[in-house]
Amino acid sequence: MDYVRLGSKIREQRLKKELTQEKLAEKCGISPSYIGIIERGDKKLSITTLVKIASVLDISTDYLLSDSLDISQDTRLKQVLSDVKDLKNDEMDLLINVVNTITRHYSK
Repeated sequence: MDYVRLGSKIREQRLKKELTQEKLAEKCGISPSYIGIIERGDKKLSITTLVKIASVLDISTDYLLSDSLDISQDTRLKQVLSDVKDLKNDEMDLLINVVNTITRHYSK
């Protein structure tokens, strides 16, 4: 997962909506400093947070992830699979939905 690219897309969409980091954070129920961290790609974010951000920005999670996932690289795929082991049930359900959406998008 390319978190820098993901963060860049989030920032791009936030600016298009003319939202400050503070306003986006408030609407997502997270801290403004965490929005900055996400936009810089400094830390991983949970699927729940990704879905909240996408919802507030009125965009799909597959749009945000489309350039960020590089499943052709085996090491990155192993990292994603490793991260999956730590997911809670509701986060796993969200991940499955995101993967299915991305799969449908790229199989067209």
